Amino acid sequence: MRRVVRELEYAVLYDDGYYWIIEDKIFRNLPFKRQAQTKTALEMIFDFVELPGGGEAIARVYIPKEAVEIEKVLADLERWNKQWLKKKAEVEALLALLQGQQQEGETEEDTGDWESVLKKYF
Repeated sequence: MRRVVRELEYAVLYDDGYYWIIEDKIFRNLPFKRQAQTKTALEMIFDFVELPGGGEAIARVYIPKEAVEIEKVLADLERWNKQWLKKKAEVEALLALLQGQQQEGETEEDTGDWESVLKKYF
């Protein structure tokens, strides 16, 4: 049974007994595509999901508890979350730019598609 260890805005860390599991909250509801595993001394497992455009992204990583200390896993969790916070800031800046252009005379039709796509993910 999975236990939540720490939850951030865009990522969550679970303990499932054998693995630490970092899950990307943005991708958690997308369709599962495939699973892959590293073939190194540290054998991690990755769950990939299918993106709307047909690509794929890592939604979850399973890290063996015996191989990695919790401090390192928590740092990785923070890094995953910060990546989305950075993307969110970039999107917000782009939206502000688009809205500024709209106010300068462009129609809502010119920026509406971008806004709806970007707001869908944030």
